[in-house]
Amino acid sequence: MKETLIVFGGSGFVGKALCQEALKQNIKVISISKHGKPKSDDIWLTHPYMTWLKIDITRDDSWKKYLDSSVVCVNLIGILFENKRKGLTYDKMIVQINHLISTEASRKNIPVIFLSAKGGPCGYVEAKKKAEQELLTKRHPTTIIRSGLIVSKKHPFRYAQGMAIKLGEKVPLIKKEAQKVYPTSLSTLVHQIINEARQPSYKIIEDIR
Repeated sequence: MKETLIVFGGSGFVGKALCQEALKQNIKVISISKHGKPKSDDIWLTHPYMTWLKIDITRDDSWKKYLDSSVVCVNLIGILFENKRKGLTYDKMIVQINHLISTEASRKNIPVIFLSAKGGPCGYVEAKKKAEQELLTKRHPTTIIRSGLIVSKKHPFRYAQGMAIKLGEKVPLIKKEAQKVYPTSLSTLVHQIINEARQPSYKIIEDIR
């Protein structure tokens, strides 16, 4: 395992869970996101191994100095739905951001773990696949994880959606579509990411259940 996990999008739903689990395993973590440190009193947020950086990597390249031979990068940045009024497009938030991270990681031969997707809105999946295609042309160790709907009991609505999808897998007419987004446990996902970070390699993980 490298000394430090750099989590792009560490203040998000998956990012916070990943940071917290990494700290439990005594792994140093640097979170890089536009929002910085989450607004919460949770003790783990001030853990001595945890560093929060408030950086918009599309406008500020100061994040690049944190990438060296001691780190593994995890790219969790993305949006499920576009908001073009705010400039939040799939191209910018998935394709372009992946390009920035993967280009710098490739230049320094730093491992990257990219959270992709099996299903979702058409433009979302297309952007994820476009990002994957670029990653596969780079020389650094790359792990692509194609997740379904990520669920946690701490988020009841999302968990209920996951249960509905599981039921849908048993219905012949919608079985194929349900399989594309078959739910992935948040806990299982973050453990998988940490396991991959311990032994960086070149692989595509199609399903985590």
